[in-house]
Amino acid sequence: MSEVPATAPTQDDALSPPTFDVLPLSAETRATLARMGYVHPTPVQRAVFEPASHGKDLVVQARTGTGKTAAFGLPIIEHLIRRSQSAVQTLCLCPTRELALQVAGELERLGEGRQIKPVAIYGGAPMGRQIESLRAGAQVVVGTPGRVLDHIRRKTLSTATIRSLVLDEADEMLSMGFERELNAILDALPRDRQTLLFSATVPPDIERIARDRLRHPEFITLSSDAVGALSISHFVYFLLEDKLGALLRILETENPESAILFCNTKAETESLAAALQKSGYDADWLNGDLPQNEREAPSASSSPPTSPPAASTSPTSPTSSTTTSPRTPRTTSTAPDAPDAQAAPAPPSASSTPRTSGTSTSSASPTRSSPSSAPSPPPGS
Repeated sequence: MSEVPATAPTQDDALSPPTFDVLPLSAETRATLARMGYVHPTPVQRAVFEPASHGKDLVVQARTGTGKTAAFGLPIIEHLIRRSQSAVQTLCLCPTRELALQVAGELERLGEGRQIKPVAIYGGAPMGRQIESLRAGAQVVVGTPGRVLDHIRRKTLSTATIRSLVLDEADEMLSMGFERELNAILDALPRDRQTLLFSATVPPDIERIARDRLRHPEFITLSSDAVGALSISHFVYFLLEDKLGALLRILETENPESAILFCNTKAETESLAAALQKSGYDADWLNGDLPQNEREAPSASSSPPTSPPAASTSPTSPTSSTTTSPRTPRTTSTAPDAPDAQAAPAPPSASSTPRTSGTSTSSASPTRSSPSSAPSPPPGS
C-alpha cells in the first residue's frame, strides 16, 4: 500500500483556483458542470480523478462536505462506465438511505450529458419498483448495504458485470454495524473489480479492509482523523431543568432560518414537536415509525437546498431531529432506527465550548451553527 498525500494548495491556487480545465473531461461533462454552476474542482476531486480513471484502488481520507461525490462520480462517468452496456457496472454503498438518495441524484445530474443511468436502492422503499429500475438498464447502483445484499441474494441484482465499487463514508458504515453485510457483498463481487474507498477517518477496521479487500491501494490523505466540523461553531449549554424553556430562548435569540434537533427517543420527537407547535413554530417530527415516503416529506420541506438548517443539536448517538424556522418556524424531530433500517448516523462529535446558560443533557452535547459561519458547499458535496 502506498500513500499519496494531497498536494497542499499554493498561493497561486488561493489567488486563482484552478478550473475544471485541469481535468481531461469530455465536452458533454464540461457542459453539464457549467450548467450546474461548478467552476473550480475541489482538492479531493483533483487528487482522485487521474488514479481512479486509470483503474487504481484508492483509500481516500477526506471530510464530509469536500466534494467527494463528484470526486468518484467524474471518473465513473468519464471512464468506468461503458455507455453501450445496459447493465450494472458500478456499485456505490452508502451508510444511510438519505446519503444514497443524495449520491444517486448527484450522479444523475453529473452523468446527464453522457446519459448515465444511476438508481438508488435502500430499505423502507418498495422492492418491486427497485427491481423494475434495475431491469430497465441501470448502469450505476447506489444503495445501503442491507438492501443491496437483499437484492443480491434474491438475484435481482447481478454482480457479474460490476467492475467498480465505491464505499462512501466507510467508517460510518462500520460504526453503524454493517460489517457483516459489507463483507457478504464484497464476497459476491468479482475479484478483479476496482475499489474506491472514501472515509473521513482511517481506523484499524478500515486499514484491515484496505489490506485484505483492495488490490495494492494508494492512500490519498486530505484530512486528519480529527474530523469535527471545523467551519461550524460548537457550544454546550449546561442545564438542570426546563430544557424546553431554554431551547425556546435559544431559538428566539439565534433566530435561525431552520433547525434540526436530535432527541433520545421516538416519543421525545413527537412531544418536542408538539411543544414547539404550541409555541408557534411550524414543527414536525421524524422517526423510524414513519413510512419512508412520509420520512422524506418533513426534511424536504424544512431544509430546501437554498435554505440549509441554520441550527442543529446532535447527540452522541443517533436519535431524533427537529427542524425549525423561527419567523415562519418549521421543525422536524427524528428518532433512531436499528442498523438494518438504514438510519442516519449522528454527526461526528467535535470539541465544544462550555456555556453557563442554554440547553444540554447528560447524554448529549448540542451543537449550534449560524448561517454566517457555514460556507457554501463545494461541487459534488
